[in-house]
Amino acid sequence: MAHRLAPVSCTANVEFVKECAARDLRIDGRGTDGMRRIKLTHAHDGSTVECQLGQTRLVVCLSCDVGIPYADRPNEGTVVFHADFSMAAYLQKPERLENQVAVMLERAFKRSKALDIESFCIYSGKRAWRLQVDVRVLHYDGNIMDAAVLGVSTALSSFKRPDATVVDGRVKVYSALERSPVPLTLHALPVSCTIGWVKLLGNKIIPITDPNLAEEAAL
Repeated sequence: MAHRLAPVSCTANVEFVKECAARDLRIDGRGTDGMRRIKLTHAHDGSTVECQLGQTRLVVCLSCDVGIPYADRPNEGTVVFHADFSMAAYLQKPERLENQVAVMLERAFKRSKALDIESFCIYSGKRAWRLQVDVRVLHYDGNIMDAAVLGVSTALSSFKRPDATVVDGRVKVYSALERSPVPLTLHALPVSCTIGWVKLLGNKIIPITDPNLAEEAAL
């Protein structure tokens, strides 16, 4: 039988999580290596994806416009990641989580070169695409990292930017009626799998996959 705990950190909850882990069980009925159910919902235009991992829910919104590339990287566009936890007001220090998620996404997609930002170049040194990736957390029940990476990977895979060319030294951006939008160039799709370590008496450590909020308090 599955047991559920309120998302509140307290000694009783922590001890119950540890007791379950010692028996290869979870408070929601999973085994220690079990993942929660994943659900992905796409907007018709491909710019928005809702990702649900158990009770953790977030929305990824993508938008782009034309800007000026950095002088030291004239053949590259830019991508900016932003996380918003304002709807999860019950969390302590949400700003810290927002920063952690944004940094992790930049490492996973930009620094790893999974997303080809050289393909964002329209006119070398003059114009390039700027991509904005906004992650809004609707409900937080643990393991936001895996949900965020999954949501962003899905959104980037389905998003298409307008086509653009240079005509007589000027950039022309075409509407979807004039030219078919262009999918983003992805060299890889990052995957995140979070494993928490529950420490028991006698220094015994039990790994648990995809910890929820109550379990995160016991890690």
